Amino acid sequence: MKVPALAYIKRVSWYRSVQVQLLLALLVLGMIWLSLATVSKHWLSHKQEIAALPQRAQTLAEAYSESVALSLWRFDEQQARQLLQGIQRAPDVQEAWITNTSEPNAARVWIREGFAHAQDNPSYAFPLISPDEAKEVIGHLHIRFDWEKIRQRINRQVLELGLMQLLSVLALALATLWVMRRLVVKDLQQLSMRVSCFDPMDSTASFQIRGANHARGDEIDQVVAALEQMRTELQESYQTLAADVQARTRAEEKAAHQARHDGLTGLPNRLALEEELMVRIASTGDRVGAVAFFDVDHFKILNDARGHAFGDAVLVAFAHAMQKRLLPDEVLSRFGGDEFVALLILDQELDPVAAAHVAANRLRWAATQAIEVDGQTMSLGFSVGVAIFPLHGADIDTLIGNADVAMYQAKQSGRNCVQVFNEAMRAAVERHHLLELAVREALEKQHFTVAYQPVFDAASLKLIGAEALIRWEHPQLGAMAPADFIPVCEQSGLIREVGDAVLDLSLDQLSSWQRAGMWPANAVLGVNISMRQLIDGGFAEQLLANLKRCQLKPADIWLELTESVMMFDVDATCALMRQLNDAGLRFAIDDFGTGFSSLAYLSRLPASGLKIDRSFIAEIGANTGGEAIVEAIISLAKHLKMSVVGEGVERPEQLEFLKQRGCRGIQGFFLGRPVPAEEFAAQYLQSR
Repeated sequence: MKVPALAYIKRVSWYRSVQVQLLLALLVLGMIWLSLATVSKHWLSHKQEIAALPQRAQTLAEAYSESVALSLWRFDEQQARQLLQGIQRAPDVQEAWITNTSEPNAARVWIREGFAHAQDNPSYAFPLISPDEAKEVIGHLHIRFDWEKIRQRINRQVLELGLMQLLSVLALALATLWVMRRLVVKDLQQLSMRVSCFDPMDSTASFQIRGANHARGDEIDQVVAALEQMRTELQESYQTLAADVQARTRAEEKAAHQARHDGLTGLPNRLALEEELMVRIASTGDRVGAVAFFDVDHFKILNDARGHAFGDAVLVAFAHAMQKRLLPDEVLSRFGGDEFVALLILDQELDPVAAAHVAANRLRWAATQAIEVDGQTMSLGFSVGVAIFPLHGADIDTLIGNADVAMYQAKQSGRNCVQVFNEAMRAAVERHHLLELAVREALEKQHFTVAYQPVFDAASLKLIGAEALIRWEHPQLGAMAPADFIPVCEQSGLIREVGDAVLDLSLDQLSSWQRAGMWPANAVLGVNISMRQLIDGGFAEQLLANLKRCQLKPADIWLELTESVMMFDVDATCALMRQLNDAGLRFAIDDFGTGFSSLAYLSRLPASGLKIDRSFIAEIGANTGGEAIVEAIISLAKHLKMSVVGEGVERPEQLEFLKQRGCRGIQGFFLGRPVPAEEFAAQYLQSR
């Protein structure tokens, strides 16, 4: 940086007196220093005044608000006006007033002192608290400062400082001329050259023209020292400014990154993905690509069971697992919750639908592998919906919406699979939403009922219990199969309410049969409960309270859980089950062998029985492999001291096979179908 005023010193004719040269140098340097000091003082004063205004207003408010509130409470306008006048007389205060709101321009002003103009001047509002016990806000005290008066005061102070500094510079120059005793042309020439070439960004720059051994302590050394101090201050100012610029740049870069990336996983967020998708749609030409919508199966149950911190850790782990399987031009983003969206590159040599299945399954397979989270091995399924562009849409909303529709179809198709969008899916999703609304209405209007299917002793064919099964007669659609609406209840979170309704109806009916003396001794009623019900913090207490209300013993019922109980925190689940075991309740694992069976976990679960799934029973007499599985399950249950019930018995040979293998309970259409409570009582209870 070259300063023309300083560089002029170099062009001064050296035949002039040394005093004139030094005087010019000092005057120019002094003016530069004076300008910098004045400007910085003016700028700092403005900042300090702006920063100090809230505290000044707060101090005034603390000093007067209690008295003002008291006068306002007493309706003493004269005292309030005197207090406002006291505030208005404070330095730089333009006006003070009282309103009913904190808005400075409120239409209703109760009392005002000062000049009611210049609305853009800084103003502050403070609540006035009633002096009684209620401590209610009865008004707001407003204080407005006169910024023009503050500015004039600052300008006057800066002007006075500038004049003092100017006088100091002139005095220094004159004193230097007076004490000058010898010629220093060479030193001044070197000094002027360094001043004219001074660059504040150069950390090696220096005004020193004499070595430490040649310092004389004269005026030149003093000037050099002053210049060195100025150089140090300038360099520090530049360094501070540079640091501020760098910090601001980093903050802007961080904010820009956060605006386009997910805070938990670090993946691009919805905004970034939509921008990338828009670019690809515009530039794809004849090439096809795909938008894949990933949703973690049963994540809500996992989150409720293990807590949000563990759920977040699971999402991060699975996001990293999928990232490792991305191709160079593919993008994975998190849309929120447990939903991920990926832009996939399709193999152009394959049919687009087949290529979409291959690409989506590549990421799904990576995510469904066992992953360690907080020292525990996790493996969850992903339901994936895919929309192909431009086949299934040429704009962002259409593509993402169609991928979302396909994802819901994947959930309805059994989860942990990939579905590519087609138009038929839209009708299925619309039906899903309508069905969810119908379920909510059925809960409100208590349309759900319970049917009871008998369970018999395999050896004696005596009734040993029943299973309570939900039934729903829709006013327009007729009888609804549980397989149609139970998945909707699970996805929408309504399974808790539906399960509680079935449990209440079942307990009331069992209580009614027992009071009538119709229910066999030692017979048990099996009631299905969902994992969401079990992990509900108040489920155990509520169930025990309902048993007491119905005058039932805990041993009168079985709580039937599916194998999905093994998917989650087994330790926590076992603790909940033991709590109910201690109270006398027993558990049975329903549909055993079709889900997430784990012998290690099964041995830890405090369950008393297994129910063999009907798919294995159907293989009896038709498939030796199926028969071997049934035998293995019965043998396993015996070793674990669990009772076994075979579900779905529909043929005599199935009954005989189970009887010979030692299966205790039999349940199926061969011996009895699910029927309403009245019909069940007529067929199986009154004839005892």
